[in-house]
Amino acid sequence: MPKFLALSGYHNSGKTTVGTYIAAKLSEKGYKVGVIKSTKETTEETDKPSSDTFKYRKAGAKLVALFQKDRMTLFIEDMPKEKNKVFTLFERLFFDYDLVILEGFKEWKDVPKIWLKRNDEETLPEGIENIQMVAEAKDKEKILSFVEDYLGIQNNENIKIFVNHEDIPLKPHLKLLCQNIMLGILASLRGVPKVEEVKTIEVLIKR
Repeated sequence: MPKFLALSGYHNSGKTTVGTYIAAKLSEKGYKVGVIKSTKETTEETDKPSSDTFKYRKAGAKLVALFQKDRMTLFIEDMPKEKNKVFTLFERLFFDYDLVILEGFKEWKDVPKIWLKRNDEETLPEGIENIQMVAEAKDKEKILSFVEDYLGIQNNENIKIFVNHEDIPLKPHLKLLCQNIMLGILASLRGVPKVEEVKTIEVLIKR
């Protein structure tokens, strides 16, 4: 499972500048980085009314994907209202990533944050929780060092089970049991990479 870290701050505090710097440096080192940017733009500004994807969405399709040669864009219409369910969706979309940068998201209490100030005189806002570091955009090398240390914290959320799209909590011994069972099954199958080469396993059962 990925680590999530928010870059929060007021407008023009350098969130994108710092985020792109972190993404570039970590990618150079072999980390897989994802980004989720919070925006106040309307859907009409992110998808043109004249486009086919827009027409499908207006026709009632709840999930529309625009597939291109080297990328795919998703438009999800029925986003859950509860933050914990939205976060579960994020975890599923970025399951095999090392780090997911959340740009914005200052009101999400459970997400660790780096708060970016515009200058030394700027005071921290009240009510913002889980701030792990306060810095300015000019301190991007120091911020990168913090992020690398943050990634070094072992993440034990290496297995997830969803039933009817609901995340099922598992105790550590059950996670280990499920993991060992699946790896044991794969080891007996032809055409499957060696167990030590397996990075992710996805199983979907429909009834």
